[in-house]
Amino acid sequence: MCHSSYSEVVTAGDHETPKRLGRPPATKSADTRRAILDAARDLFGERGYASVTNRELAAAAGVTTSALYHYADSKLDLYLQVERDMQDRIYSRFQAAEASETT
Repeated sequence: MCHSSYSEVVTAGDHETPKRLGRPPATKSADTRRAILDAARDLFGERGYASVTNRELAAAAGVTTSALYHYADSKLDLYLQVERDMQDRIYSRFQAAEASETT
């Protein structure tokens, strides 16, 4: 089975060219990781872990499945990364709130 690394066709002037998936050359790795985590959080939240495929996760993040596997070893690994990311976000907000309180 052949997997294409093109997601859609982009019209530029008088001709159409396929839009490549994967990390655009000028995109930072941290930005790609953030896009993957955000897309995974949204899909897992909307549909649950079992109902989401790696292909859907990659498409939602705008990367190939190969690029997805560069950032996570498996769907479970990605799920755990999302959970850790959410814990870190919540904890940092608690810290900020605590630091801003006057006693």
